[in-house]
Amino acid sequence: NSGPSTIAPTTVTGESVMKVVLAKTASDFVVGGQSSQDAAAEAVALLTKRTGGLGGLIILDRHGQPGVSFSTRDMAYAYRTAMASGIFDNGH
Repeated sequence: NSGPSTIAPTTVTGESVMKVVLAKTASDFVVGGQSSQDAAAEAVALLTKRTGGLGGLIILDRHGQPGVSFSTRDMAYAYRTAMASGIFDNGH
């Protein structure tokens, strides 16, 4: 399959997302063998460490496995897979 390996929408405050190319970084982690959840967590940690910026992302791998991470106080998000669906409002 030559289609995309992942899809990763992001949300951040300011321009810090561009400094670490957040969606691409998370996607590269998945392509490199990490789970979607581990890739999301590592990419957001990198965002915070390198820029001090706050934000988050949802990433789905080519099998539809989601990963969600955010460094903001909370982030509402939604996704649907064959096994689960819903709207989530997770606060730290």
